[in-house]
Amino acid sequence: MIDEYADVSPSLYPAVLRPALADRKGRCTFIGTVKGRNHLWKTYEDARGDPEFYTALLPASKTGLLSNQELAAARKDMGDAQYFSEFECDPTSPIIGAYFGQEMKDCDVEGRLEPNLAIINGPVHTAWDLGNQSNMAVWCFQAGDEGLRIIDFISRPGWFFKDYISELNNREYTGNDYLPHDAAVKSFETGLTRLETLTKAGRKPVHVPLTKVEDRIHAAQLVLPKCRFDSTKCEQGLAALREFRRDWDDKQKVFKDSPRHDWASHAADSFTYLAMGVASKDETGARAAEATVQTAEFNELR
Repeated sequence: MIDEYADVSPSLYPAVLRPALADRKGRCTFIGTVKGRNHLWKTYEDARGDPEFYTALLPASKTGLLSNQELAAARKDMGDAQYFSEFECDPTSPIIGAYFGQEMKDCDVEGRLEPNLAIINGPVHTAWDLGNQSNMAVWCFQAGDEGLRIIDFISRPGWFFKDYISELNNREYTGNDYLPHDAAVKSFETGLTRLETLTKAGRKPVHVPLTKVEDRIHAAQLVLPKCRFDSTKCEQGLAALREFRRDWDDKQKVFKDSPRHDWASHAADSFTYLAMGVASKDETGARAAEATVQTAEFNELR
């Protein structure tokens, strides 16, 4: 059984638990509170059409376990966002403490999440969060007349830097590669920086200068309303953007000013580098740039 499946890495079941269950013909139970359209919600949606699964969605207003008076009191005390997530299993309700909760809900409500989003004429750029294997995340995007088109997201357990380079070349995503400040650190194995390795591979790396994490998050909040996502290819990354949230101080019983470091933070960090890389001269880019450093101009990507 995986309790609160939304809070663990989406790779836990397919990469770890599923192989362990195979030789015993074991079963797995996924339970938890709905926290956006993440991997828990996808598991539920996929299982609904599979006769091998039993599914149950249990909104408190439908089960009859709690009185209407108690539900009304809970909603008053908790507020709509937390109430509808905790009690009513609403996948569109923002996660409490989420940095991009409202922005991601707006993406959903406004129809900016599209399966099989078309690739337009022009280069496909990438934005990276560097790490090893499942800690590495790459967003792939284009700049269009109506904003950014986020066409792909890549993060694979067991892959290394060279694997991502090969995959991007295979997919013909050959625009600029936006990388964080640590891309300039030399690798112990090769003696080359990540920037140098990308250049040797025929790619076009762009160094995003070191900035405060809160400034990068602010830039992403400003960019997200201008984004349209491929909901199929970016499914894992979208789940991470919904889940990315402030850390909780259990002693003080308040949210910290810093992000929670978990499975969602790598994809979210990668997206903040994307936002910094495409800050523009318009109000969105100007407001982001006030608290940051000079970045590439939006129109130069086109």
